[in-house]
Amino acid sequence: MNEVSIAAVTPTICRLMGIPLPEASSPPAFESLIEQAQLAGSGPVEKVLLYAPDAIGSRLIAAHRPDFKPVLQVTTLFDRLIDAGRKVAIVAVRGSSIATIFKERSLAYFSEDYDADVTARTLQLIEADKHDFILAYHQEYDDSLHATTPESERSLAAMRRHIESFITLARAFNRSSASRKRLLGFVPDHGAHVDPETGKGTHGLDIPEDMDLTHFYGIPLAH
Repeated sequence: MNEVSIAAVTPTICRLMGIPLPEASSPPAFESLIEQAQLAGSGPVEKVLLYAPDAIGSRLIAAHRPDFKPVLQVTTLFDRLIDAGRKVAIVAVRGSSIATIFKERSLAYFSEDYDADVTARTLQLIEADKHDFILAYHQEYDDSLHATTPESERSLAAMRRHIESFITLARAFNRSSASRKRLLGFVPDHGAHVDPETGKGTHGLDIPEDMDLTHFYGIPLAH
């Protein structure tokens, strides 16, 4: 079980980009990533691309959005980025929670039909080079595990497509921002398990299968 919480993502990015932390953000940052950034050169990270494949969100939030309104209004990483004058873009599948949860913020929102459309839009944004922080969200794996199981042939094929999509986006990002100090992240939000009653995939329990995550980050050298 990982000892570092997913909540460490926000303070890590804030420190890397040299912006204040949201008031409610208290977990320690990923110190190993901070050290890696220091080795990549002085100064803050200028460009960030985070790729968020679902379950590799939250249907409860979508079903009970009024109950979550106080939570959605707290200061977040996106607020701090905006306050610091950074240009933020979120690209997500239409109808997902991430496609609506930050709608009231002054950032660029792109809601697309499905994963391939998210990839195409994100590639356009990367090439346009007008945003400092881009979050791209895919959901095929989550859809697949709910219809089958987390390790069915269908789900594993979706997982591999997520990996291929990340590689495509990462290569484009590295080409576009080659001269800048930058951060790449593969940041899933949760895992999944098989529901013994239905025999299909599900998530949302406080168990290692759902809560234990592996994130991948990279800070390529600018040239």
